Amino acid sequence: MAPATPAAKPVQSKVTVTGCLQKGDSADEFAIAGKNGNTWELRSKTVKLHEHVGHTVTVTGVRHHETKAEEAKEEKTEGKESKEAEAKEAGDLRVTSLKMVSDSCKQ
Repeated sequence: MAPATPAAKPVQSKVTVTGCLQKGDSADEFAIAGKNGNTWELRSKTVKLHEHVGHTVTVTGVRHHETKAEEAKEEKTEGKESKEAEAKEAGDLRVTSLKMVSDSCKQ
């Protein structure tokens, strides 16, 4: 009989998005709009996102699901987003790597 293995953590799938890196609503928050029009909120403790604001970049990271407390705090700082903006938000991404594509955001 095989020994019992501890419950595995759910596998977090990596997400890669290419687009124009923009400043977010708070000091440590950034945003990127992918080619499909969806916007991701970005944060990172390891990648210096602020150095690439206004650049076209490819970011890779893992999707982050906010706790109810985080959502409530965000609502206070951001206010109510328009339904349209909320619908286009793909989610929160914890960035693990960044590759600069261009030093500008030409459309």
